[in-house]
Amino acid sequence: LYERLLDKLQDTGERISVLVPKMHVEEMLQPSYVLKHMGFLDLFDEHANLSGVG
Repeated sequence: LYERLLDKLQDTGERISVLVPKMHVEEMLQPSYVLKHMGFLDLFDEHANLSGVG
């Protein structure tokens, strides 16, 4: 599974590396990083937005 993702990333690696550093891309692929930043922070952001609007 990860090998296929890496293969796809390598195909578009040149374009991605221009926008995002390689280290950041590798961190994004890590499950712990995804859960920490994509999941928990999104929940906090939603609560912050709701409290800000209210």
